[in-house]
Amino acid sequence: MTADAAEPRRSAPASLLVALDRIDRDDVARAAMWLVWPFGIAVLVWAGRDQWFIRDDWAFLFSRDRFREVGGIDSMLLEPQDGHWMTWPILTFHAIRAVFGIGSYLPYLIVLWLTHVGIVLLARGWMRRLGVSAWTTTLMTAVLFVFGAGWENLLFAVQIVYNFSLIAFLAHMLLVDHDGPVDRRDWAGAGISLIGVSSSGFGPFFGFGVGVLLALRRRWTAAAVAVVPQALAWSWWWLTWGADPAGAPGNAGPRFVVSFVQRGVWSTFSSLTGTGMLGWSAFLLCVAMIVWPATGAARRVPMIAFVATVLAMFAGIGLRREVFGIEAGGWPRYQYMAAMMVAPVLAVGLDQARRFASWAPWIPRVILVVALGRNTVWMGNGADYWSGLADDDRRIFSLVAGSPARAAVPPDGYMSDISPDVQIRNLPDLVDAGAITPIEPATPDDQAALDGAIQRARETGLLPTPTP
Repeated sequence: MTADAAEPRRSAPASLLVALDRIDRDDVARAAMWLVWPFGIAVLVWAGRDQWFIRDDWAFLFSRDRFREVGGIDSMLLEPQDGHWMTWPILTFHAIRAVFGIGSYLPYLIVLWLTHVGIVLLARGWMRRLGVSAWTTTLMTAVLFVFGAGWENLLFAVQIVYNFSLIAFLAHMLLVDHDGPVDRRDWAGAGISLIGVSSSGFGPFFGFGVGVLLALRRRWTAAAVAVVPQALAWSWWWLTWGADPAGAPGNAGPRFVVSFVQRGVWSTFSSLTGTGMLGWSAFLLCVAMIVWPATGAARRVPMIAFVATVLAMFAGIGLRREVFGIEAGGWPRYQYMAAMMVAPVLAVGLDQARRFASWAPWIPRVILVVALGRNTVWMGNGADYWSGLADDDRRIFSLVAGSPARAAVPPDGYMSDISPDVQIRNLPDLVDAGAITPIEPATPDDQAALDGAIQRARETGLLPTPTP
């Protein structure tokens, strides 16, 4: 009899359980975390390979210069756009242009990706602070790293506007989430919040979130240190510069706002779980974790603050974006912002599966693996859509740059409804920078596109140029 025959044979289920037990260890989960970063970077590079400047990118690169010519440097840095105060992102864009020019989009994407990595690291830090298990932390971090449902904030470089504010908020929350008197962490958080409030229109929502956390902790002096400076800064900007019609409240009624919030919440949690069937269940799980006595006050307070901030964010956006309809609540840019805030709360809830059976934790892990796969696919879909729009713009600009007809077109006319900040006068700069190469029409479709662009430039160039 051989040695192998002398040992009892394990059944297939028993062997599987042994293998799962070996995997279900914190050191294995922590080792797997090292695979998340190269995988996520590879997905970002793959999705960003064909991206190019589009829409609001040009507003930062060209229109802000026109603001400076008319109203000075303060106008360039402080004039609102769609209700946003964007001083730091504008400075960042101009610094990148000064160093790298506009011949390649990659330097702008790299800066965007760096903010994204910082946001994911902070979200992971919150998972660790809330006591989330190693495997749930690893898998949720992977989902957030390749969160394709929020592809705009990963592939549209100008979205550093949102990302700057979000990274400042998550860092501020970590710094002030402690007991005791005001210390250097609180003052550091107050300084960071000033960057966040002057980077996008999300500042008031994030100030509200920090205030909720500190009020629940009854740290009233710390709350004043955290909220008052950014509230004063934002109020000064709003009263001085913020008269942007796009940032003013619309005529949205309570029913619309509630529906908008519902759309945003459901979309976010559906994306975090990879399926719409689990969207509301995931949200209710977060609520259950907040009210569950075993959660404990130390964890409950930041969880309430994050969920309250997300609800306030969607309600505030709904008040100002009624013109876009309820579906706008599920736009990728808003899903990204909400997901990074509620993911740690959801991770706490998913961890509770271990209370039911030794094998139960594998259910939420499978859910997160499915969400990881689906978000990777959504990233690819978003990348193809966005690069397609940018390619159309680039071809139009190249055709007009190569056409003698542009000499008779007003210099302030624009050629693309998607990117109206690129005017006829900007084409030589694009050519000199190597961003485009003048071409002649090669097909009837090219000729039709050229004719349409020239006609659009004639019509829009006859209009008076708006002054800041």
